[in-house]
Amino acid sequence: MFEINAILLEPYRAVYVEIPKVAFTSTKTALAEILGISLRSTGGDPHRLGWPTAEISSSHSAPLFPGLFAFAFVRNPWDRLVSCYRDKIRGEVNGYTYFTIRPGVADCLARFDAFVPDMSFADFVAVVASIPDDDADSHFRSQYTFVTDEKGKIGVDFLGVSSN
Repeated sequence: MFEINAILLEPYRAVYVEIPKVAFTSTKTALAEILGISLRSTGGDPHRLGWPTAEISSSHSAPLFPGLFAFAFVRNPWDRLVSCYRDKIRGEVNGYTYFTIRPGVADCLARFDAFVPDMSFADFVAVVASIPDDDADSHFRSQYTFVTDEKGKIGVDFLGVSSN
């Protein structure tokens, strides 16, 4: 089973399943506002907030979060990969990406020696394609791994599609 992070929206008996590079920061920022949670203590970074989490069903079968309305958003895989490259390699996206472990490569990708500063997009795609989902970083891991059970059945109640 792949790691799945989910924010518990207890007042709404709902769960937001997190998929990076799919309006992830925007969604978490909106959820903080809906829940009345201030991001002031994190400098506005919703990723540093101690979110209430939801546990996946111990049976690891759909639904992943019994008794809760579970939802997630997916994105065109090509757009998601371009976004990952622009953010994690090129550093073009303003936000909360850090490049301290190995300059030129985002910290979340630094464990993969194949990612190098200023690599071309074609080389980036080749590296991503060579890494199996079992080893992949969540920023480029196949999106189905976030929303399906061990048998590949959709385990969320609503799956929205991001337009970008």
